[in-house]
Amino acid sequence: MLRPGTAGVILAAMLRRSVILGMLCALASCAKREAPVRAGAAATAAAAPAAANGAAPGTSAPAPGQAAVAVAPPAPDAALAGAKELKVLVPKSVDDGAAGDPLDALAKAIAKEVAAASGKKAAARIVIYADTTVDYECLCPPFVFAPFWNSGRPDGYVLPIFAKGVPDASAIKQGIFRFAGHFDGRRITGLEWLKQRGEKASEGMSEYEHKAPVFVVEGWCFEPVEAFGAASAEEAYGGSLKQMARDGRFCAGARYPAPPEPEGP
Repeated sequence: MLRPGTAGVILAAMLRRSVILGMLCALASCAKREAPVRAGAAATAAAAPAAANGAAPGTSAPAPGQAAVAVAPPAPDAALAGAKELKVLVPKSVDDGAAGDPLDALAKAIAKEVAAASGKKAAARIVIYADTTVDYECLCPPFVFAPFWNSGRPDGYVLPIFAKGVPDASAIKQGIFRFAGHFDGRRITGLEWLKQRGEKASEGMSEYEHKAPVFVVEGWCFEPVEAFGAASAEEAYGGSLKQMARDGRFCAGARYPAPPEPEGP
């Protein structure tokens, strides 16, 4: 049996407890409602610097000191070419300090891969880095394995054939191409390659008489230089590079080249 006054004390305690619990629940509910608002505000604040630097949503903003050129995310096949798990058969460059001629060793590795591709077993997807002969000042096949650039070796040429749905890569400078795909096992002349592409040979194309391996390009992206070496380079290739950046042809993480250093007096 409760003593007189005990019931009133218990009732008052229960009421205080109900009020406190009600306040806590209200605060928790408020916090849940405000969380998305805070998250949205944070995302907007994070995107603001990119927009201020001239990058549209979904593009990368240029680094300080670089031209305000937005770079779109890599296109599907460009993203495939940039996959880090792919084996790189032909690197960007070779170690000149290695024993023997590193280009000879690389040529043998390429020949081995081409020979393996001529068998019945499906060729594995690999990556090769390629440069162009735009600055050779000759009528030459447009692409060479990157380490062979300006080596004068006819075994440095590579003849790319672009798979269905993959756009052709135009010969350009101020960077190198990353081609992902496989050799099809053939070694043909540049003249045969032109014919296969529906193009005609012209006088003075003696360099096209050399045989070179055919590489089926399943995806490609471009790795531009960090900065233009001269104003003339930007004038010559800036327009094409901007278009490539807009089209998602740059490799993941790549930025449009920074302007050249000002020329002295």
